[in-house]
Amino acid sequence: MSPERIDFFIAGSERSGTTVTCAMLDQYPDVCAMQGTTILTRLANFQELMRHVVAAGGDVDGMKPDECETLVDFVTKSRVTPFLHKSIFHACYYENMVNSARTDVTKDLFAHKQYLENFQFDRYMARYDPENPTWANSITALYAEFVHSVGAGGHIYGEQTPDNAMRIDAILKMYPAAKIIFMVRHPITGIASLLERYGDVSRAINQYRKPFTLYPFEDADVVNRTLFVKFEDLISNRAGVLASMAEFLGLSPDAAAKPDTSHESAVFQKYIGKSLTAERYFRSVLKHPAEERAALYHKNLDIADIFYTPEETMGIIAHGLDRETATAAAEAAEAAAA
Repeated sequence: MSPERIDFFIAGSERSGTTVTCAMLDQYPDVCAMQGTTILTRLANFQELMRHVVAAGGDVDGMKPDECETLVDFVTKSRVTPFLHKSIFHACYYENMVNSARTDVTKDLFAHKQYLENFQFDRYMARYDPENPTWANSITALYAEFVHSVGAGGHIYGEQTPDNAMRIDAILKMYPAAKIIFMVRHPITGIASLLERYGDVSRAINQYRKPFTLYPFEDADVVNRTLFVKFEDLISNRAGVLASMAEFLGLSPDAAAKPDTSHESAVFQKYIGKSLTAERYFRSVLKHPAEERAALYHKNLDIADIFYTPEETMGIIAHGLDRETATAAAEAAEAAAA
């Protein structure tokens, strides 16, 4: 069955459990969850390109400047012509080809390579509907190629890319009934993990904070259609959290109770089993002394204090430290909070 929409999007900061969550939800026979397609990131890049071309006087099938000023303008105002429909396919295909050469093992070996080998351009183009030339239709057609490329099944369709958190306004313009699963990780351990990737504390903090900064917390409708999931809860109570996500997505009680735990995909075997342990969760933060952990908390307490109790924060600051150091760390955290 070809998907006619995308029902849910998984979002959050990098290293917050988005990939893990997507692969585990895909265990449910009723759920088809594609990980790391970066479809909306490609669409945003394409919109930005169109904005520059049109601003410079270029003619792209008569597109006007106000139709491509922002991503929301683009998906609500611009009409998708056959040329644009074709162009977003190529933009996504070639950007994913670049990604397939990068070092992220889960994406390199599991996602992008298999996607690229099995994409069918003619099948994608055949889904263009001149009677309804919207970006929702084109993005769904592109998503359908990801689904076909890995032979996925299910009837509740979802997509995981951390950057989805920065496109929620556009997502809900294209898919008004879509739900959001927003993965949250404590800023201390989240930023410590990102430091291993980026090597610069300012950049790591920025990467961590961007999804929270751009998420529309003031919009009650968006909040009501979002399930916030703490990565720490997924580690300590995997079955309970999975059940709450299954219920949120509308799985029947029988279906929600029976995930296929024999999942043998490369991403599940090589990544999930290793990541959902307390040892791996704390691995990065152990490299940082108490005062650095307290400083990370102080710089991000506006996020930490929304999702975590003081006791949870203290436990992370004090993890792996002797009693004296832990006490000093706790006092430092309390001082930072004050």
